[in-house]
Amino acid sequence: MAMTSEERKRKDADRKRIQRAKNRAAREAAKQMVADARNPSATQYMTEAVERSLAAMKWLTASDDAATSQVRKLASFCDRLEDDGDYIRALSAHRALTSALQALGGNPIVRQQHELRSLRAVARTGGGDDDGDRTDQPPAGATVSKFERPKKRAGR
Repeated sequence: MAMTSEERKRKDADRKRIQRAKNRAAREAAKQMVADARNPSATQYMTEAVERSLAAMKWLTASDDAATSQVRKLASFCDRLEDDGDYIRALSAHRALTSALQALGGNPIVRQQHELRSLRAVARTGGGDDDGDRTDQPPAGATVSKFERPKKRAGR
């Protein structure tokens, strides 16, 4: 059965579209290989820093695996975007990474807030008084950083 000219044109257009897609994919793969070859030791500053931070977060449990995976992926994105020179998107990825780390308690301010909340909870349960003189502070665990209380001002 012979094809009409319209069917031939449609089939030819489909074949060309598929070939263009293959060529495009090959160019992208070649571009990525060139970028990798050009910079074999691509910067991994953020990825390495996040790995050190996660290793130091002894309070993380198995239920935090999804969040830690997200943090690792965001750090990888930050490094790759900076290597590619896409600094606008890299800044966006850094903001997302900061938020994810804060959610895990990987920020000094967040850790201090958690510690202050736990000290208030100890005071409410009778573990200490709330007059500001905290000589009987509970022992700090591995997840709590010790912050020295400032001395009382004279005249108060």
